Amino acid sequence: MDTTRLYYASTILCGVVVGAMGLSSVAAGNTGIAAALMAIGGVGTVCSALFVLGFSENPSASVPADRWVWAMFLGAVLVLLGGVGQILL
Repeated sequence: MDTTRLYYASTILCGVVVGAMGLSSVAAGNTGIAAALMAIGGVGTVCSALFVLGFSENPSASVPADRWVWAMFLGAVLVLLGGVGQILL
């Protein structure tokens, strides 16, 4: 498996979920600092990963060891499950 793609896909997935949770809270009328920071952080995470993928000559240079990539993937799956659970429940 290509660990570079897995790492950046996991990063983008985490950013999308956190950003969506923050934006849904803001859209629901929760104007607290936590919701705003989640929205800003999620968008920033996605933009950062896309920037590295799009403009870096060697995006795999910033990818950690394989075991950390798989830990990141597991974390992204858990963030996705938590985000879906929070939105649906």
